[in-house]
Amino acid sequence: MATNHTTNYQLNQWEPADAVQRVDFNADNAKLDSLLSIRNCQLYTMFYVGTGSTSRTLTFPKKPMLIVGTNRISCYFTIFGASAICEVGSNNNNRTLDVTWLGYSCTWTGDSTFHLDYSGQTYQILALLDADT
Repeated sequence: MATNHTTNYQLNQWEPADAVQRVDFNADNAKLDSLLSIRNCQLYTMFYVGTGSTSRTLTFPKKPMLIVGTNRISCYFTIFGASAICEVGSNNNNRTLDVTWLGYSCTWTGDSTFHLDYSGQTYQILALLDADT
């Protein structure tokens, strides 16, 4: 039996001393099968040109579940949950921004020194949308 479980779906996570049992795998497979039958995802691409604001809102045709973006110059970012995880430049300088989800929109907010809306820079976006919304 597994000692630990994943945060989101409570899938089994075994420690070296745990006894691995077939029933654990069957339970995990049943959870995954159920989740996969519920979620139908759609890929969506877009771009925006920065205006210099410290906050940016993007609205999608369906509810976004994951957003990945880049300005192809110095910033790569992933937005999932309550924060945007950003990798800045080639030095792996990771930063986070506050994120708010509302319906089909996502807003992230930075500060005057770091945000994802630098004036004149083009940002390419790939989003995973909930196709059932």
